[in-house]
Formats: sequence, structure tokens, C-alpha cells
Amino acid sequence: MDLLGEVLLSATIEANSIGIFHANDGWGFAMPDVPASMVFAYSVIGPPCWLLSPGDDPIRLNHGDSVLILHGHAHALASTPDAPLTPLLEYWETQGLPDFGPETRRHAPIHFGFDGSHSAPRLLAIAYFLRDPAHSPLLSILPSTILLRESGSGHFPWLPATLEFLAAEKNDAKAGYLATATHLAELIFSSFLRAHVLSTPTLSPNWVRGLSDAQIGRALAAIHARPEQDWTTTALAVEVGMSRPTFARRFSELVGQTPASYLLAWRMHVAAEHVVARKESISAIAERVGYSSEAAFRHVFKRRFGLSPLKYASQHSRNASSSAVSGSPMHSSLES
Repeated sequence: MDLLGEVLLSATIEANSIGIFHANDGWGFAMPDVPASMVFAYSVIGPPCWLLSPGDDPIRLNHGDSVLILHGHAHALASTPDAPLTPLLEYWETQGLPDFGPETRRHAPIHFGFDGSHSAPRLLAIAYFLRDPAHSPLLSILPSTILLRESGSGHFPWLPATLEFLAAEKNDAKAGYLATATHLAELIFSSFLRAHVLSTPTLSPNWVRGLSDAQIGRALAAIHARPEQDWTTTALAVEVGMSRPTFARRFSELVGQTPASYLLAWRMHVAAEHVVARKESISAIAERVGYSSEAAFRHVFKRRFGLSPLKYASQHSRNASSSAVSGSPMHSSLES
């Protein structure tokens, strides 16, 4: 089982929006803290620029470099480290540019910036709207900034060509743009995460380190493949051919939590996805994730998310419709 692939798929993208930022010399824009459901990707398609993050040294981004900003982290991009910064949300509102939310669908990229003729492209920018990033087993342990030099060409030689294709799109609608751009934007997002995991063997204790351990990796794969099974620590130890004490100790050291805690977290993640989809009854979802009692499942779900399954699904429906309010940070944010 490709466990990394499964966990990458667990990061659910509800919407994305692509834009091309244009500017002449001496430019800069600042994005404040926004909800963690917002993620931004930038690829340099013009001359070098600088990434500025609170508390960190400026980072020079060369042509072909890309950066992913997670957790709604405040950041800025500029032509030089000391360039004046324009608040991007204010700029977005004054320009009357379109809102962004979980139900956004774009039929063309948005061209924006400080060059009125839009003849000086500097950045390809992609805004993503994620569902419950705090409950993703991967996103919750990643840093706020992931940098790919030369767009990770060592791992993904096709990625620069993909970015160039998106950057070449004009701002008039073309047949097939929506589907093509959506799939490519999602591919870029998962590629960012995969490149980071594959190139960072010394991550702090978490399931990523467990992937490199043959036996713990098999235990994680078993949990992901069959969350409905009655997995106890003893059963998992038998599954991977280890003694219970040795398995429990090594699992906790590598993954950062006990087998029981990890199993519960993964079951609730799977359950939440199915609850939001509303394609199965609550009893069927409970059985899917290993609960013979619907009442027990409802109790655990509410303790995990603070809401009953039905209220959780309803809240997501309301968020999807209400978060398209103009000027809201959820939407004005880098509407790229």
C-alpha cells in the first residue's frame, strides 16, 4: 500500500484559484494571517524576488523557484527586502476583484498587480481552500513554509512545464480551462507536499518517520487500509511480527502517539470525510470505521470534533455558502 499517497489524498482541496501577478520594478505585497484553511503557492516566472515572513530572514526566490505557505501564515513577497509593501487584501477589495471560497470555480486565471498593462508577469499564484487541515495527519505536522528550488525539478521534472503552461493562460475564458487548471493546481499542491516529505528524512517524530521503518510502516498501512478492523496494540504487533512491548515503544517513538491514538485519529478523519459527503447513513459510516454501535460512534465523533455528525455536515454546508462574503479574509485572500 502506498501510505504516503493515501495520506496525500487525505488533504482535501475544496477549491483553488489561479492568478498571474504583474509588476514593474520596486513592488511588494503583504498577506496577513488568514484562516488555516487557506494555502498559497507562488512560483517565480519573472526576475528574482524575496519572500518575507515574520520572524524569519528574507529568502531570495530565483526564477523557477516555488514556495507553499501553509496554516494561514502571514507573509509578503517583494522585489527587494526593503521594498514598500501594499496590503493585498485592501488592494483586492479596491480593485473589485472576485471573491474566493470553497465553492469557487474559475473559467480563466486572474491577472492582477501593479502593472496596468499586465505585461510584466512576476509570479504564478495559486490559492487553495482546504477542508479541516487541522485534522489531516500530514498537514498538521508540516512547517508553515515549504520551499522548492527550481520547482522541485529533481523530484518532478515535469513541474516547471506545468507552471509555464498555467502562467501562459490569458484572462479570457477558454473551453476546458476549468477542468485542466483544477487538476493541475491539485497536482502542484500534492507534489509540493510529496517533495517535502521525500527530501526531509529528519522530520520530528511523526508518522512520516514511521514510513521508513518496515514494520511500523506496515502497521500504519494496515490501519489506513482497514480502519474498520478491531485493531488493538497486540493485534497490530502480531500483524507486523513484533512483540507487543517492542512494537508499542517503537510506534510511539516514531509516530509520536500510541497506536490507539493514531487509529482513533485516522478513523475520525475517514468518518468526517464520509459525513460531509452525505452519501451514507450514520450507521453505515460508523460500521465503515469500526463501530458496531452507532451511539458509541456518535459519542466519539462529537468528542473529537465538538459537534454531532449531522451538525458537523450542516456546518460545512453553511461554511461553503457563507464564506463567499466579499472582503472576507477567506476570500479576498490571494484570490490569485
